[in-house]
Amino acid sequence: MTTFQEPRFGDFGQPTAPQQPRRTSIAAIMSLVLGILALVVCCLPGVSPVLGGLGLVFAILAFMFIGSAQGRLGGRGIAVGGMVCSIVGILFGVMVLIGVTSFVNSLGQYGKFVEIAQSEDQSGMTALLSPGTAQTITPEEIAAFKTATLDAVGKYQKTAPGMLAFTKGVMKLGQMGNQIPPQYVGKPGQSSMIPVPAAFEKGGAMLLVILDPKGKGATTPYGSIDNIAVVPDGGTAIWLIDPAAGSPGPMSFPAPAPTPATVPPATAPDTP
Repeated sequence: MTTFQEPRFGDFGQPTAPQQPRRTSIAAIMSLVLGILALVVCCLPGVSPVLGGLGLVFAILAFMFIGSAQGRLGGRGIAVGGMVCSIVGILFGVMVLIGVTSFVNSLGQYGKFVEIAQSEDQSGMTALLSPGTAQTITPEEIAAFKTATLDAVGKYQKTAPGMLAFTKGVMKLGQMGNQIPPQYVGKPGQSSMIPVPAAFEKGGAMLLVILDPKGKGATTPYGSIDNIAVVPDGGTAIWLIDPAAGSPGPMSFPAPAPTPATVPPATAPDTP
C-alpha cells in the first residue's frame, strides 16, 4: 500500500541542489594543453598559430558539449583558459611569422650581388662590399668567381623566398662542417654569417654571406659583404675571395724610404 508523506512546512520554494558534474570535458583539457603549447613555441614561426588554432577549436567544442550535457559535464573554466592561451599564442605567432618573413625576403639584396659579380660590374660590387674587401679584391678574383659559378650553377635568377627555404638553408649550413673557414666562426660584432637560399639557371644553391655589421646601409640592411660563397646542392663552396689567402682587410702600403740627408760637398783646405 502506497503511503503519502505530506510535505513539511518550509519545504516549498526551496531550490533543489544542482547536479554535480560527473567528469571534466576532454575537449576543454585539450584546449588548455594546446593553448599553453602555443605560448611556449611562439618563437617558432608557423607552429604557434597552428597549435593556437587547434586550441581555439577545442575550446569552442568544449563550450558546446558542456552546454548540452545538462550538468553532467564540467570544465568551462578550463576551456576559458585554453581559449585565452590559444588566442594570445596565435597573436604572438603571427607577429613572429611576419617579422621572420620580412627578414628572409630582405636577404634578396645580397643575392643580387652574385648577379652583379657575374656581370663583372665592379662599381656595383663596391657599393655592397665592405671597405676592406673593396680595396683588396682583384679583377682576377672577380673573373674566377664568375667562371666558377657559371660552370657550376649557371646564371643567378633570384633568392628563394619564404621561411621553409630559409630553414633548409640553416640546416645545410650546419652540415657544411669544414667548408666554413675558421676565421668566419665565433666572431660576434666583427662578422656574421647568413645563409641565403637562391635559384640559379642549373638548379638551387645556397649563398653563404659573410657580413661586416658596421657596414649597414640602404642596400645592405644587415651589413656590408666581407666575402660570399655559392654552395651548389651536393657541391663544394665557391668563394669570391679564397679564405685560405687570409681574411680581407684594408690595403696596406709600404712606408716610403727615408730621404737621405744632403751632405754638402767637402771643400779643399786653403793652402798657404
